[in-house]
Amino acid sequence: MIPTRSRMRVGIPREIGLGERRVAATPETTKRLLKLGFDVVVERGAGELASFQDSDFEAAGASIAEDAKEIWSSDVVLKVRPPEAHADGTHEADLIREDSPSRERGAEGEESRVELVRVEVYLRVEQRRAELGNTVRRATLG
Repeated sequence: MIPTRSRMRVGIPREIGLGERRVAATPETTKRLLKLGFDVVVERGAGELASFQDSDFEAAGASIAEDAKEIWSSDVVLKVRPPEAHADGTHEADLIREDSPSRERGAEGEESRVELVRVEVYLRVEQRRAELGNTVRRATLG
């Protein structure tokens, strides 16, 4: 049974890709997510290669998770790269627990789909939309 929460939980895992130094959230974006009403949980060490310490995320209001499974049971998981395979052969996508909100069962018992959205693509679309808006404004103002 999934425990009832009044706030959605956002999980930030440690990136496992070879040479990947980025993290999907910073302490500053963590503050913004909290202000929007989300709970934020960050995997221990997630920001180290990006020069963010666990204490930075805690000071911003995030909880620190010892285990990746806790992150992947969140309502929303933010990652820089798509889910990847660990060196031991397990895959990040396999860490989505059976009782995770993203694996709730439908009326006929089928699992709901897990949607992956590449944030970098979304940001590019939003940037392009803003650029077009500025172009339209300039053309209107003459």
